[in-house]
Amino acid sequence: MLLKNKYTAMKKVLNYIISMVVLMGLSTSCLDLNPISEIGEESFYKNQEEMNLAVIACYNGLHGTISKEWALTEVRSDNARLYNAATSSATNLLLVQLDQLLVSPNNSNVEEYWNAVYHNISRCNTVLRPDYLAVVTDPVKHDQFKGEALFIRSYHYFNMVRLFGPVFLITDNISAQEAKTKDRIAVDEVYEQIEKDLLEAIDLLPSSYDDNDKGRVTSFAARALYGKLLLTLHRNTEASTVLGNLLTDYGTDLIAFDQVFDIGNELNKDILFAIRFLSGDKGLGSPFGNYFAPKNSGLNVINGDGDGFNHPTTELINLFASDDVRKTATLSETYYDPGKTEPNIYDPYVTKYLSSTSSKYDSENDWPVLRLSDCILMYAEVLNELNGPSAGLEYLNMVRTRAGLVNYNISDFPHKQAFRNAIEKERRLELAFENERWFDLLRWDIAVDRINNHLLTEAFYSEYTYPIAQVQKWQLLLPIPQNVIDINPTITQNFGY
Repeated sequence: MLLKNKYTAMKKVLNYIISMVVLMGLSTSCLDLNPISEIGEESFYKNQEEMNLAVIACYNGLHGTISKEWALTEVRSDNARLYNAATSSATNLLLVQLDQLLVSPNNSNVEEYWNAVYHNISRCNTVLRPDYLAVVTDPVKHDQFKGEALFIRSYHYFNMVRLFGPVFLITDNISAQEAKTKDRIAVDEVYEQIEKDLLEAIDLLPSSYDDNDKGRVTSFAARALYGKLLLTLHRNTEASTVLGNLLTDYGTDLIAFDQVFDIGNELNKDILFAIRFLSGDKGLGSPFGNYFAPKNSGLNVINGDGDGFNHPTTELINLFASDDVRKTATLSETYYDPGKTEPNIYDPYVTKYLSSTSSKYDSENDWPVLRLSDCILMYAEVLNELNGPSAGLEYLNMVRTRAGLVNYNISDFPHKQAFRNAIEKERRLELAFENERWFDLLRWDIAVDRINNHLLTEAFYSEYTYPIAQVQKWQLLLPIPQNVIDINPTITQNFGY
């Protein structure tokens, strides 16, 4: 059974790393263990304990990427919008670009995400160096460390190739000079590397850990990500086999939806893999409660006020049925301000990552990357594609039952397209604000239509003093950051930028 106590051993390991970093004279705010420049990388990775620190640094590196990923995915989708069309703050003007898919190559959100990803890929490549791994003489730990690094690297490349198209494919430690000579690799080649890494990770990783290591990536998580990769590549027969076997082995029992995001029930059955956060002013807290709480809400939603990012759209709010239990666990339309004449303030915001915190940007909430219900819905989707609605109906209804909704009947689906529409709606409601919607729109090749409809029909966009331009297909890819082009001008920028 997965550990429910929020002070899991994985977070204890993070505390241990902080202590180690302090002893080394490094900064505790970023835990940058790769390279260990103060003492020399070559002299550090000499035993299993030190290699374990290097692996944990890869997990910690996920904080830098997920802190920006919502801006590159959810904000660009039809799930979210900004809070104020009249704002002139520099931070919000950068988000306006993403919200309207008019992104500059100089957008700092894009650049910081890109840099954070490649920084953490470098950490993974350090762990994967055969001469470093060779110091881990325990064969089980050797395989585990390698599998963990392969999974995290493949997760990063999977996101990068979907966001940017051709990217740099770096699988070894290289010098800064070598990096300047690298060119982007074709999308197919990136996907080939991702698949290779995931298949190896599946073989190397354990299916579970003891209580001291709960929260580390398992073979189940690697299988889930591999299933999503196959579905993205429209390799439906293979995806059906991978996802079907995963659900058989892991089980399909779903816990109550509100318990999935409860900080007192972390690493529950629904969580196959999450990016872990630890509150307590250690530099490891989650910022998303404050990021997504309403601007100028004071202490009425969360300590430290909110930034007003990632507002739920009216369309998404209205998509929830009145009896859908997921709505209140996902978002709130109002907050209570006792200092106002009319204290119930209408200002929708995300609640999935909201918990009590003593300091701003320091919540306990983990970020779910792979969930059981996601896998169930992917399996329902691929079964419909292969064999029609009757094959996928049972799995679609599993998720609806947990949401408190009436089950669909086969008569509701006269053809595959009707089932596809139901899957689209269910995934949108189930996985809202988990950075899945944008990738789903891309995978189904409906992003342009959905975003243009969103920009036309969401009343918020009429508040701008200029007309909102319709999106074209080239805008679905993000630009390569300008600083990358400046370093090596031979690199080709994505079309349109």
